[in-house]
Amino acid sequence: MALKMGIIGFTRGLANDVGKDLITVNAVAPALTETPGTSHLSPEVRECIVNQQSFKRMAIPKDIVGPILFLTGEDAQFITGQVLAVDGGMMKVS
Repeated sequence: MALKMGIIGFTRGLANDVGKDLITVNAVAPALTETPGTSHLSPEVRECIVNQQSFKRMAIPKDIVGPILFLTGEDAQFITGQVLAVDGGMMKVS
């Protein structure tokens, strides 16, 4: 959690610093994603992760690409200082 708070603070601070130059700064906080790097996870760990999310499956890279493309595109040109949780509902408010 401390790492996420650091990323949020860094994103907001940097956005504030470079906003005068019309530079946007945003971040994506993805869910644990099916990649070669997560292939070693046991079924029990996977189940624990999935059960914390609203969407009951692991993310795949395609799930993360769309939000990144949005934030880097013209439709998001007035969005800055934001951290977009692309986590299948893991950070939901209960």
